[in-house]
Amino acid sequence: MATLSTTVATASNGGVTRVWSALSGQEIHGYYFQNARPLRAAAFSSQGILAVSGDDGVISLWGDGRTCQRQVPDAFGVQCLDSAMHLRKHTHPVRALAFSPDGRWLASGGDDKQLIIWSMQTMKPLLVQQQQEPLTAFAWSSSGNLLGGAFGQHVMLWHIQI
Repeated sequence: MATLSTTVATASNGGVTRVWSALSGQEIHGYYFQNARPLRAAAFSSQGILAVSGDDGVISLWGDGRTCQRQVPDAFGVQCLDSAMHLRKHTHPVRALAFSPDGRWLASGGDDKQLIIWSMQTMKPLLVQQQQEPLTAFAWSSSGNLLGGAFGQHVMLWHIQI
């Protein structure tokens, strides 16, 4: 099994998510596809959870994005049929995703200008905060206490205590 440090996920405008070995450049398993919506962000947690978001405002989560239990060949290669869980709170495209270093929280943001911190234990929002502009990127500090976010021409730091 690939470790997270050697695994990469890509998300496409056609709604396809692929998981790759960064060492070999080969796909690890069949691609994920739910619908043809453009996808904008993908992130792995330290436990291997794969989060993918796109233009429909929905965040899809696969329990361990590095493995696939059910695959079928099709015209585009091999498709993974494993089901995803869905987080729904955003009302516009989600462009930024980042898991906290311990994997307990997921930060999401996008065109609806909402910063949402999700609990991965309950799969519910712990924090919803309106911003002035759409959010385009996130990064957590190694301690998990700071979250950096980009929006417009600005960068904001949030001290997270949950």
